[in-house]
Amino acid sequence: MATIRDVADAAGLPIPTVARILRGETKGRWASARERTARVLKLAQELGYRPNLAAKAVATGKTHAITLVITTGPTGKSTLHESLVRNLASTLEARHYHLNMAIFSEDELLSEEALPHFLQASYSDGFLINFNKNIPPELPACLERQSLPWLWLNYKYSHNAVYPDDFMAGQTAARYLLDLGHRQVAYFNAFHTPADAHYSEYDRQDGFCACVQETTGVSARLIQPLREKKRDGLVGHLYTILQAPDRPTAICTYSETSASIVIAAAFAAGLKIPDDLSIITFGEKEAFCALPLTAVRIPLGELGQDAVSILLQRIENPQTAPQPSRVLPVKDIIYPGSSVAPPPGC
Repeated sequence: MATIRDVADAAGLPIPTVARILRGETKGRWASARERTARVLKLAQELGYRPNLAAKAVATGKTHAITLVITTGPTGKSTLHESLVRNLASTLEARHYHLNMAIFSEDELLSEEALPHFLQASYSDGFLINFNKNIPPELPACLERQSLPWLWLNYKYSHNAVYPDDFMAGQTAARYLLDLGHRQVAYFNAFHTPADAHYSEYDRQDGFCACVQETTGVSARLIQPLREKKRDGLVGHLYTILQAPDRPTAICTYSETSASIVIAAAFAAGLKIPDDLSIITFGEKEAFCALPLTAVRIPLGELGQDAVSILLQRIENPQTAPQPSRVLPVKDIIYPGSSVAPPPGC
């Protein structure tokens, strides 16, 4: 493997100059400096140069690694979205950090012995905690006692957290339907279980209902999920509702999975989407259920970028007091008009 001396010899430059270029510390104000930087980086790539992270950690006291902590267990849940992980990794790479991943059992994550030992032995400068359902009350207190910086992902916590404003997301969905003229609307979360619910399940529903209640002349209902969560039973439940004379003309669903239940029930009832029934949901994907669904975009990509920025600030300024959590606004609609249209006869 090539060393920094090999790169310096090939470039005909002093080792300290090459080291500054490889660390990204050169400003490149002049064209000649930018050309020199490009030449050194190209030579480093061609020679297969890789920085010695262990030596760098000894010299700087930093590992330039961040660990993403997820958990397994009977109650703990870690939901990893592809766009979130991708943006975490790419944002860290741009800042010359790399992303590690650690999987804990719930017992290990709550252990007064195991967690501190892991934090000290993990070769990381900080931690991103992706443990966002059924949070044991002991866990936040355990984290608060640790010396290394940490940050919650997609969890509603008072400080050291980044999460979307899901209440605003619910309001955005309702307002979009109301502005199109819908006056018989419903909200549906097929798989809601109170004992196993993420905060967004409540906030999206509450935001939707709050917006609807502010508008006069609107008939709104919460379609209660069945205790039995089998798909056929849920489709039959929705089919009965969609066959009624006072059926909703638009349904907002918590997720694309719930939307798929509504789509199947609408098909069975002979309803066309969006001509007879509008569906809006929440997410960040380009398409759901084999067709593009109109959705309120949940900014998971931005969440990853902001999380990295906040955590690195804490690493670089360890004496900084804990900051209030960053709540990301949720206002954008993707695929407008794809599965949502004005109500029949409007």
